[in-house]
This record gives sequence, structure tokens and C-alpha cells, in this order.
Amino acid sequence: MPLQLYEREQVLEACLTVFARHGYTGTSTGMLAEAAGISKALIFHHFKSKKHLYFSLLEYCFEKAGKELRMDTISEQEDFFEAVDRLSRLKFDYYRKFPDEYKLAYDAFYSTPDELKEELERKYGHVMAARNEVLERLFGRVPRGKRWAVNRLSS
Repeated sequence: MPLQLYEREQVLEACLTVFARHGYTGTSTGMLAEAAGISKALIFHHFKSKKHLYFSLLEYCFEKAGKELRMDTISEQEDFFEAVDRLSRLKFDYYRKFPDEYKLAYDAFYSTPDELKEELERKYGHVMAARNEVLERLFGRVPRGKRWAVNRLSS
């Protein structure tokens, strides 16, 4: 018999693997309840719906990653290339340790089910815009000769 997990964080951690492995549409509440070792009723006690659980899990993962990745330290960088290098290294190291979080975030933003697109944009559009704003501000400081090289590399 599976271990009874009743703490919210433990339920989220158990459900993370299921969503990462099967995606949002391929995951049932039965699968989530089984992974957490609780009943479907208890899943719905903690979360109103599978969708609410999914967004709670995204929020949980972003809070956790945000503490370690610290985008504010990236915005303090003066050099665009140093900032991108630092951000890339931090993300790589973090997601290497937590591959299910990477899979969940990747699927959420790059393989978004239609039923989640509007809410995802409403909840996280400003986060992505803020990150892009910081990088664009830093890129604006790159001398024009180096910009050409960056644009050639990204083509």
C-alpha cells in the first residue's frame, strides 16, 4: 500500500513526475492520486480541479526555481553576454538537478494545450515580458559591431 501523503508540498512533488512524464492532457486525476498515495477526493480537497493542480504545480516550480536562479542578479549584470552566459549556466545546473521541473515548464510554454493557453498567458506573460525586457536592455548596450555577430549566430 502506498505511503499516505497529505501535505500539499508532498502532493505537488508526487504529481510533478506524473505531469512531466505524461503531460497535462495525458494525465488523469486517478494517476495523480495514485502517485501521491491519496484518494481522488483528497486531490480535489486540496485543489479544485486538475487544471488548478497543474497551475499550482507550475507556481510551486517557478517559486522554487526563482529562488535559485535569481533573475534579479541577471538584471544587475552590465554586459549582455555575461548575463546570458550566467543565466544559461544557472538554468542548466538547476534543471539538470530537477529534470521534471524542466519538462513541466517546457511543456507548459512550448507544448501548451489549447485549454490552458489563455490562463498561462494571463498568469505568466508578465514574467516572460520582464525577463525579455532585462535582456533587451542589456542587448541595447552591446556595441553595434558585436550585435551583428549575435544576429548572425541566432539566424
